[in-house]
Amino acid sequence: MKAAILFLAFLLAAPVAVGQIMFVGASAEVDDNDVGPITPTLPSTTAGHVAILHTGGRTTGCAFAVAPGGEWNLEHQQAHASGGSTAIFSRVLTGGDTNPTVSAPGTCNALTAIVMTFSGVNGTTPFDVAEAFTNGASTTATAPAITTVTANTMVVRIFTNNAVTTPANFSAASEGATAYDGTNYDQRMAHGASYVALASAGTTGTATMTLANSNQWQAITLALRPASTGGLLLRRRREQ
Repeated sequence: MKAAILFLAFLLAAPVAVGQIMFVGASAEVDDNDVGPITPTLPSTTAGHVAILHTGGRTTGCAFAVAPGGEWNLEHQQAHASGGSTAIFSRVLTGGDTNPTVSAPGTCNALTAIVMTFSGVNGTTPFDVAEAFTNGASTTATAPAITTVTANTMVVRIFTNNAVTTPANFSAASEGATAYDGTNYDQRMAHGASYVALASAGTTGTATMTLANSNQWQAITLALRPASTGGLLLRRRREQ
């Protein structure tokens, strides 16, 4: 009996996931034909919500910067082999936050940005594992698989299109709900994103979004970790 009580106390003392990660919303796409600055509007400013900023440009060497400085963390930045760059920034909101201002000083052009927010995310470790990236040129953009280590993560797949002359919008996510799609700068740049809850830890598998016609694309897979809290510690009554 004593061993069983101690084992139960250990289980209850361990961190446990609480609640559920929820998609709050996404901003409208904002753009500039040059290096910015551009300012997407945060869908929420609730303390504890996690914001993911998706920005891109049509030049391989874009050097993205987000203000206010020191508040946004660069999670991933990648150049497409055939031209174009994309970057993902994040931050945990503190309440009443200022909208991000994105710029890309240097040779970048056709700068675009969208920001989305989620609730129920772990404020200390928002991302469960490292992200994965791939790119290609086709009518189907495929986000790579990653392997999560925590149950009840939210898998977020982010897509960027770097059309040169032929218009191309994203649509038809193959899995989960669509956060945004079809947004387009001058029919040359487009963004897309989808999200889906993963009940158990393990591989996410791949997923796709469809392009209106064959174009260069980039795809990133992220996994948001759910908020957690410490369990209760049982105290064994002193035997009389």
